This record gives sequence, C-alpha cells and structure tokens, in this order.
Amino acid sequence: MKIAGSKSENLNNWLNELYEFQLDSFFDSVFLDKAYEYVPKVAHVKILDNKIKCQISGTNKYDIEIKMVGNEILGSCRYPYDQKCKYMAAVVLSLVDID
Repeated sequence: MKIAGSKSENLNNWLNELYEFQLDSFFDSVFLDKAYEYVPKVAHVKILDNKIKCQISGTNKYDIEIKMVGNEILGSCRYPYDQKCKYMAAVVLSLVDID
C-alpha cells in the first residue's frame, strides 16, 4: 500500500527530511492520533537498504514493513484493516525527529 511519495529514492533521506506535521497528509487523522500511543510499542526495528521491518504490540503483535520502491514509500501490516493503519503511522513517528 502506498504511504507517500518522495523526491529522494532513499528511505533514510525521506525520514530525515520528514516533519511531524507532514504526516497529516499521509495518514488519516483518526489513525495518526491513535498512533502516538503505539510509538513506545515499536520494537525490533531493522533498517536495511530501503526497507524497515519491525513489530508493534497492539491487541496482537503485528509485523510491519515499510520500504521505498523508486520514489514511493510502501507499507504493509498484518493488521486486518485495508488502509494505512495506526501501526504504520506509529513506526514512521518513531523514526521521525519530533521537536
């Protein structure tokens, strides 16, 4: 599922250039609001090449993958909701420098 587009083709660059206020344009506000409580539950983060893999604890443990293909940020989650979910948003929030 597409999360966002980028001018860069490097996932780390995208994360480094991303500001918290921009997330409103990527995630539904309801999910983004809920994502903040899940940020501390993001675990086992592995960043390899242009891919992030991690787990997050919610009702269950969910495997999350966020990757960059070309200049698109794609995400997948085992959460049974067919949209960009609060867990994907929590992972991105956990990796963005919030001032």
